Amino acid sequence: ESLAILEYLDLQYPDSPRLFPSDPLAKAKVQMKIARLEPLTDRMFTSINKGRLEATKGIEKDIPVFAEVLNGKTFFGGDDLNIIDILAFSNFDRMRKFPGLSEHL
Repeated sequence: ESLAILEYLDLQYPDSPRLFPSDPLAKAKVQMKIARLEPLTDRMFTSINKGRLEATKGIEKDIPVFAEVLNGKTFFGGDDLNIIDILAFSNFDRMRKFPGLSEHL
């Protein structure tokens, strides 16, 4: 639901900085990255909110996937901040409180 709301806002206010690329191919690539990262961010969110350090340790294997999607760029979506960065940040911020995960940020 959050993603649909953000896409609606992006379309509703086209003069604001864009969350999604306007180019159809670039937008499709962003959506593919979201689809790849979403299960990981969902798992992180669930583990961290339950406060189970043991469960959170299981997501350490997901960190390299984020690095792969980032691919040496400043932002997940490429050269500019976009929706992927916003979705990922909410989980990264929660990760800071867990030893063993915060060092990957």
